[in-house]
Amino acid sequence: MAARKRELTTPDMVLLSLLAERPMHGYEANLELERRQVRDWAGISRPQVYYSLEKLRTQGLIRAAESEDRAAGPERSVFVTSAKGRTALAGALEREEWATQRERPIRAEVGHRFHEAVWMVSLTIEQFRCELRWLRKLSREMGRRAPARHPQYARDEKE
Repeated sequence: MAARKRELTTPDMVLLSLLAERPMHGYEANLELERRQVRDWAGISRPQVYYSLEKLRTQGLIRAAESEDRAAGPERSVFVTSAKGRTALAGALEREEWATQRERPIRAEVGHRFHEAVWMVSLTIEQFRCELRWLRKLSREMGRRAPARHPQYARDEKE
């Protein structure tokens, strides 16, 4: 049962994706889900958003961030996806079964592949694949890191 609570559900992954785009508080995440019509294809209710936010925070997959909107007040926690959260999301999205072994498969629910939900999920998957390729490349090249050959150019731009 404890392992199942740690598994990323579709609502968890949707929220991690939203928070990877920009920091948001729960109310704002709910508005964005409505705007994107995510509830058309994902079983994510308003209470589920707050449940998932707490679950993700507890697991260290999101963290509280400073809000630039002082009008929101101190009672609204703004969250952002942590490095651990981005890694967990990328790993979950790499496993194709997350999209096919759901209660409500996206393509089956919307009825065709030309829906915003399908496009959004495929875009997110491609973005994570691109980021993973870049991270693997960076990891291979890290040992070759060297200082700039012409550091004066950087100084010229600052002046």
